[in-house]
Amino acid sequence: MSCALQISVNRPAFVGTAQNPQTASVTWSITNLPACYQVTESEVTFTLTRNNQPNVVIKRTVTGAATSVAVSLVNALGSNLAAGFQPNAVVAEVRVKASAIDPNKVKTESNTLTI
Repeated sequence: MSCALQISVNRPAFVGTAQNPQTASVTWSITNLPACYQVTESEVTFTLTRNNQPNVVIKRTVTGAATSVAVSLVNALGSNLAAGFQPNAVVAEVRVKASAIDPNKVKTESNTLTI
């Protein structure tokens, strides 16, 4: 069994139009979580690329074992955007953190010889 944490990120979803973006969201699944570990949080970074303008980066932290997040784009981008300000791609990067359920391992063992 591999101890590597493995995830699969689905393609981001986009609601609205390039001129009037509303929300972006993403879901992911954990394809390999070692049995002695639990997911503690996920960090999601949305990068919106635009023509002739700097990228817009939105970060969210999701606590626990959630596997989805949505962000509003209205505050980050505005509305009724001119062509050069419109997003042309959404990249979603997900970083999942897991920790050992019982990080302190202690074992005591004994044996007896009867005389």
